[in-house]
Amino acid sequence: SVTTVLKEESSPILMEWAFGCGVAGIDYKALRDQAGKIGTEAHRLIAEDRIKRKQPDPVTDIQVKAREAFANYCKWKEAYRPEGWLSEISLVSEEYGFGGTFDLLCDINGVTTLVDFKTSKQIIDHTVEMQLHAYRILCKEIRFGDKMPVQGMVVRIGHSGHPPAQRDRYDVKAFSFTERTEKKFLSLLEFYKYKHE
Repeated sequence: SVTTVLKEESSPILMEWAFGCGVAGIDYKALRDQAGKIGTEAHRLIAEDRIKRKQPDPVTDIQVKAREAFANYCKWKEAYRPEGWLSEISLVSEEYGFGGTFDLLCDINGVTTLVDFKTSKQIIDHTVEMQLHAYRILCKEIRFGDKMPVQGMVVRIGHSGHPPAQRDRYDVKAFSFTERTEKKFLSLLEFYKYKHE
């Protein structure tokens, strides 16, 4: 999958984070797993937002933090007003031999945009840009017709597990797609395949 391939690119940053956790006496695996559960729950809430399903009251700490992230997503949705949504679509490239699931394909101010939501404390720019470029490669192969993404947008949505300045907000990083970054992802994909043959 796209995220498996990108672990090759982000592993030095994650190793530094894990080291910092160890120095502070924090079990990085438990922290990573909890953050993953919050992200999964927040993504579920976002995906169900389209069908307007009423959500039960949160019970666990993970559900509370996911609901907080969802509230910040709602602020983003109100500000950016995405239209013509396709969400949580899984695609596979027969040509390149990889797959992935993008969060959202929509129009924002008339521009077809691939959006990825992150519940992490920070956005690792080069990694998420490559992630969205990989999803665009998949979209090109599938040929979504007039829905070919022109720009990518990463939206970091805060929750109470973040530092106070990041909790009740969202941050946006938008960028245009480039052939250079698509080639960079495809090169990383080839390296990954070579390493794991």
